[in-house]
Amino acid sequence: MSPTSRGVAPRPCAAGAGAPVTTSLQGRLGRTPSTPDDLRSMATAAWHKRGVAMIRLDDLPNEFDRLAVEAIATSLYGKRTPSE
Repeated sequence: MSPTSRGVAPRPCAAGAGAPVTTSLQGRLGRTPSTPDDLRSMATAAWHKRGVAMIRLDDLPNEFDRLAVEAIATSLYGKRTPSE
């Protein structure tokens, strides 16, 4: 079975700086963290395709809106424990 048929990109023949490395752990590695632009794109797609609004509390314009959204989310999903 060739590397491309397994979904693995072939390695370049000449070892150079920045050449991808394939290991036996390739399939077990996690994804890289999403960038803010990636998250915004996912949020936009979720809104347009599913009607799901993902709103960061920091993006809300005033304290009243932040408290309202936080109260709704807490009633739906439970109390949040911030990771940072």
